[in-house]
Amino acid sequence: TGRPGWHIECSAMSEKVLGLDFAIHGGGIDLVFPHHDNEIAQTEAARGVPLARIWMHNGLVQLDEEKMSKSVGNIFQLSEALERFGGPAVVAYLASGHYRQPLAFSEEALQEAAARVDRIRNYLIDAPGGEPDSFIAEKREAFLAALADDFNTPQAFATLFEIVAEGNKRELPGARGALEELLPLLGLDSLLSEDEAPPPEAEQLLAERQEARAAKDFERADAIREQLAGMGWEVRDEAGGARLVRK
Repeated sequence: TGRPGWHIECSAMSEKVLGLDFAIHGGGIDLVFPHHDNEIAQTEAARGVPLARIWMHNGLVQLDEEKMSKSVGNIFQLSEALERFGGPAVVAYLASGHYRQPLAFSEEALQEAAARVDRIRNYLIDAPGGEPDSFIAEKREAFLAALADDFNTPQAFATLFEIVAEGNKRELPGARGALEELLPLLGLDSLLSEDEAPPPEAEQLLAERQEARAAKDFERADAIREQLAGMGWEVRDEAGGARLVRK
C-alpha cells in the first residue's frame, strides 16, 4: 500500500489505547514526516477529528554528529550509563538540553551531569527549611515559567543552580522546601531520599565490602554490592570513600 497507509497501525493503536481525543503525542523529530503526517491524515480522514491536541517531537541523542541507533551500531547502553554514573546523573544529562534539539553524547557530558547532581546532593544535606524568602519565591516562579515555556529544562536547571549557588553563600530560608517541590519536576526526586541513614546491617556490609576491596577480593566485593542493592541501597564510590544512598 502507498502513503498514508504505511502507518495505519499507529492510528489504530492510538485510538484503541487512548481514544480519539488525547492530549499529547510524542516521538522523535525524524518522525514528523512521513510517519506523523500520515497518522494525522489517516485519523482525520477516517474519524473527522484531530488525532492529538499537542505534538511534542524530541531531538535525537548523537554520537560524533550521527544519531545513535541500533542500525548504525553506535549504541551506548542505558544500563551501562546507569551502572557507571547513577540514575540522577543520567536524568540530569538527558534534561541538560532542550527536548526538541539533538543532544551530543560523550562520557564527559555524563561526568559533568554527575558533578552537577553532586552539587545539588551536597547542598541538600544542610539546606534550611522555614518560610521562603523573596529570593526563593522569585526563583521558584522563574523555574516554573521555564518549564511552562515549551518544557525548557536547560533554563529550569540554570534557575535551580542559582538557588544552590546562593545557598552556598548564605543561609537561604525555604530552600529545602523549594527543592522538594522543584526537583521532582525534573525527575530528580530520588535525591531527596538519599540523606536517609542506612541501617546498621547495611553499614556493616559496606565495611565488609571495603575490606574485601582492600584485599583485592573483588568477587566478594561485587557480591556484597548486589546484596546491598537487594536491600535497597546503592554503593557510591567517591573520592572521600564509599557511601550508601537509598535506591
